[in-house]
Amino acid sequence: KKTASVLVGSSRFSDMMRWIVMDLWRFAALTEDQLWRQRQKTFPDQPTNKQAFQMILSKYRRMGLIEVLTNVNTHLVEVGIHPSSDASLRPYALGPVGAEVMLHIVGGKKNTDHPYRGEGERRLAHDLICAEILLRLTQVTQNADGEPIRLETRGPREVLVRGEDDKQTEVAPDGMLMSYRGGVIARRYLLEYHNEVYGGRAEKKIELYEKIAVLNVAHQQTWRHIWDSDDMPRVLVVYRTPHVLDDYRAAINQRSAQSNLRCWYVGLSLV
Repeated sequence: KKTASVLVGSSRFSDMMRWIVMDLWRFAALTEDQLWRQRQKTFPDQPTNKQAFQMILSKYRRMGLIEVLTNVNTHLVEVGIHPSSDASLRPYALGPVGAEVMLHIVGGKKNTDHPYRGEGERRLAHDLICAEILLRLTQVTQNADGEPIRLETRGPREVLVRGEDDKQTEVAPDGMLMSYRGGVIARRYLLEYHNEVYGGRAEKKIELYEKIAVLNVAHQQTWRHIWDSDDMPRVLVVYRTPHVLDDYRAAINQRSAQSNLRCWYVGLSLV
């Protein structure tokens, strides 16, 4: 902790370090290729090449800012994320020093726990795929009517909503997409990525969002505060197979017959 405090307060703590620590906290994990694309977008006025960037990552690994996780290439290739080189899909997360640095940056308690220890490869692959979905969607520059739009993202740790005791999770979207028009947020979408083949989770997901849509507990961790919105964001359901979409349709029809839906649900195929 002392090392992290000294690092943050020193001239050694560069904008590049701050950005990498923040992005790995926001998304929980990113591949080397995802970090590279984010670097190009974040620092467009500081040209470099991949080899130099890889050297920076190696330096940060030695410092304990970041660490390399288990290779999950097979899971990523299954959904169409193909490596441009052997190293491009190498996954990174915050290292022990990086986690402490993050606490100093935000000036308070934030979730910097390592999300993958003991939880297997599929959880890691799921988060990397969610990051890829969000990063690719930000490349969209116009809507269906040809009007220019700007899309920005927030990672899963930024949109996690906890209960009043700050322990129990009320809802944990896979991220958020924000659509800007004229410099103002026009619409927010909460990402729910389903990697299962046959569905079966739609009813519980809809029940969760319908419940939280009317949640109005007077404490700082409500969704209105976390998502910075008075209106309930739309839920963007990204799926791999049509079975998941059918599952949502059936659950929505069943619930609509009983009561009015409070949320909008939008489907998007990953393949």
